[in-house]
Amino acid sequence: MDASNPKITVLQPMSLTDWSLPVDNFAGFQCPDCIGRNLLSNEQAAVRCPRPILLDRPEEAAFFMPRGKLQPVHDFPLPDVRLDTIPQARLVSEKFVVLSRDQKVFSESYWADANVHDGVFFQRHSLRIAGRGGERQLPLVLFREPPVARHIEGAAMLVGNPWAANYHHWLVNGLVRLWWTSHFSELHDIPLIVPSRMSPFQQESLMALGVDPRRLLPFDGSLWQVDRLFFPANGDYWPLQLRWLRQRFFEHYGLGDTPGRRKIYISRADAPTRRVTNEPEVVEMLGRRGFEVLELAALPLAEQVRAFAEAKLIVGPHGAGLTNIVFAASNATVVDLHPRDEINHALWVEASALGLKYALLTGKRMNDERDLEVSVTDLATLLDRLE
Repeated sequence: MDASNPKITVLQPMSLTDWSLPVDNFAGFQCPDCIGRNLLSNEQAAVRCPRPILLDRPEEAAFFMPRGKLQPVHDFPLPDVRLDTIPQARLVSEKFVVLSRDQKVFSESYWADANVHDGVFFQRHSLRIAGRGGERQLPLVLFREPPVARHIEGAAMLVGNPWAANYHHWLVNGLVRLWWTSHFSELHDIPLIVPSRMSPFQQESLMALGVDPRRLLPFDGSLWQVDRLFFPANGDYWPLQLRWLRQRFFEHYGLGDTPGRRKIYISRADAPTRRVTNEPEVVEMLGRRGFEVLELAALPLAEQVRAFAEAKLIVGPHGAGLTNIVFAASNATVVDLHPRDEINHALWVEASALGLKYALLTGKRMNDERDLEVSVTDLATLLDRLE
């Protein structure tokens, strides 16, 4: 950051939970005092996650998240399903960082501290404050404030997020925000703030949800001011919203909710990380069992949705492509192949939220890219249990 720039603003990091005031219905957003407001849905506050189907190897149970002994059922807590409004909001940086007119920067928008320490717009600092309980650190962010490049008159909804280019974060943390637009007629035609450069899967997914391209406001990362920003909470496996997303895609692609019959293996051979190093041996064994091999990056979104909707067994190394289990048949089982060093619980929670069976098989981490070696014997044993 160029410290010689005279337009330096001090921002206070804050959660919207601590900043805005609650309302009971949509009419409550029409506040004459223009203070931030939030509305909560009655969506469940936790996902009941049955114990994963495992081979009961001690290291798998030890490394699973949450750490500790696995129980027959885990209640995974979810944040509130909420919709915030921010009057005279400012939006800046390709990470979609949201600021208020009273110099707050909202953690729900930037996700990771690195996004408000980018050396372009932001630098994180802390201020030492002495008090009766001793010295404490007050976090703050220095903002090199550029001129406002665009003023959005009226209301708009934020769909973009810091990692929107990733398939998982686009589906689960971005698209599900549009659930609110079908929930309230007042939001049916609201302009949507989206990434400026959208990939084919992003464009097609918006079409699948019936979004008119004329509603899109491609955000270029400069400083925008929005008279009234609607900011839905990041999707976090809320069953209500995942089911809504699935239903809308099924309607668009003409799919029915029928039992799955296909068996598919999702390869990451074309990915930079978490590839299966002995994939030829794995694929050979799966082929004898009737599995198809799919590389999702080469498939149009419609074919990905159809493949998962028709599958009863889905096997693959942990990755964004397996987020597609949101479209899986209700009788499907997903087998998550994961490096043994550290287990990400996201797919387990998503499967549980959708009522799908989830199985985990860990493999030896082989390198810094977290590629893994899968025991063909162990995978065959696990499939014998599942089929």
